[in-house]
Amino acid sequence: VTLHGSRSLPPKWGVTLPDVLSRWGVDVETPAGFERLRAAADVTGFLFVPAESGCPALERVRDIRTQLGLRTLFNSAEKLLRYSEAPYLAFGIFHGTVVERMADLIPRLGCRKAIIVQGSEGSEDVPVTRRSRLYVVHDGKAEPVTVDPAAYGMHHETEPGGEGWSADRQAETAAAVLRGDAPDVFTDMTVLNSGIRLWLAGAAATVEAGMDLARGALTSGKANEKFLQWLRSAGGRLPA
Repeated sequence: VTLHGSRSLPPKWGVTLPDVLSRWGVDVETPAGFERLRAAADVTGFLFVPAESGCPALERVRDIRTQLGLRTLFNSAEKLLRYSEAPYLAFGIFHGTVVERMADLIPRLGCRKAIIVQGSEGSEDVPVTRRSRLYVVHDGKAEPVTVDPAAYGMHHETEPGGEGWSADRQAETAAAVLRGDAPDVFTDMTVLNSGIRLWLAGAAATVEAGMDLARGALTSGKANEKFLQWLRSAGGRLPA
């Protein structure tokens, strides 16, 4: 499983994965840290790549992107970079008008199958507060699929996040989900999106079956054990 991300950039200057990982003491800035992340992947099967370390061309255009202060083609292109040979891809888009063009790219990237999500601010996460549409891409064709959280017993009116959604709060909330003591809305969002990915990768016959697997991993503590194993291997630790 591979995730990648870079430090915050315009136009939104949001909290990113490196910001959160830094709160856990994971080195996402130096070559030594990058090597440790790769070693952690060998131990756990989970790879995190600081995008600009893995793709130096992105680092070279950071100053230009910052000066422009606008969303550019790089905001979409960086989502499609492959840092491993994972055969499945989940990524978010900002506008539904690009679905067909993105679907054409998937086979050329070497991916077997993908999902495209028009999440909040281009996120690849499906919300738990409303019905949404994602697209399953296979053989260059995009098939729309409607996801209704209410059909899975999830009833939430307020989207997670909002003001004060800092890197510290995100790190603590993620850890709380894994420990099993987070508010339901965050656990449900994790279970729903994990279930979708397990279904995408063929580990579950349906989204609901994937959600059952995800919830079981959380309640049994296995998900938290794997996370802590990865965190130790990556050189980080949770705050006391």
